[in-house]
Amino acid sequence: MFLSFGQVENHLKLILIVESGSTKADWVLISNKAVSDKFQTIGLNPFSNKDYINIIKQTVDQKLSDLYINKVYFYGAGIVSKKEKEGVASGFSNLNIAQISVNDDLMAAAIATCKNDPGVVCILGTGSNIGYYNGKEITAKVASGGYLLGAEGSGMALGREVLKRYIRNQLSINSMRLLESEYEIDKSNIFDKVYAQKVINKYVASFAPLVNKLELKEKIEITEKVFNEFLEERILKLETSRTNPINFVGSIAHSFSKELEDMMKSNNLALGKIVEKPIDNLVEYHIRHN
Repeated sequence: MFLSFGQVENHLKLILIVESGSTKADWVLISNKAVSDKFQTIGLNPFSNKDYINIIKQTVDQKLSDLYINKVYFYGAGIVSKKEKEGVASGFSNLNIAQISVNDDLMAAAIATCKNDPGVVCILGTGSNIGYYNGKEITAKVASGGYLLGAEGSGMALGREVLKRYIRNQLSINSMRLLESEYEIDKSNIFDKVYAQKVINKYVASFAPLVNKLELKEKIEITEKVFNEFLEERILKLETSRTNPINFVGSIAHSFSKELEDMMKSNNLALGKIVEKPIDNLVEYHIRHN
């Protein structure tokens, strides 16, 4: 439980860290170099959640308005230009903030895996991203293009491959029955279910965990196709990928770590760290540097 600003005689200063993907956002408050509170909201990706500014404002008003927050560090998917950075900053306008920093999710992944060392950083979650980190900043990227134009290696890509094979009768009977029972779909409603979604990429990505339950042959075929596409289209397009460790962050990277390890080894690439959620490492980093 936090004391409100009026109750804190010495104006206790707090640090807020927000790390957002397309599906969910982690919020962590730090006081006196320790975590004071943490909670989650839905993802704040400006391209998949057009209401992201209002959600930030509502969260601030409901949970943070009485707190004296000295610094805010926001890291998020979909932060690609000044427009998105200004949008995020405006969401925190009601806070008594001395400093606000808005960066994309690659910067969060870089800090979480590399700290101050150089390396290639990959994000494999609902979507995907990749860049080269020189130890201070991201200096090169291979554009994602979002779920319509890219998202190789992501949960969206895995889910899309599962659904494509389902509608084309390219899954075994057992796998098709498993998919239908777990997701309450069949051939008569699959298109309505997919295209009626408000956020299609999140729904399609929700089928990714099923890959680990498919028959082994199907799992191998799908993961090799999806991750090799990420390798060819994204990793190898970075010149630095041959001379630096390649790090992975995200739920998909964590769930399919063995497949990624095998792919890296077979292509003579140096595997760095695989981190499921960067928020804990971000908290540790900012406690150390504040």
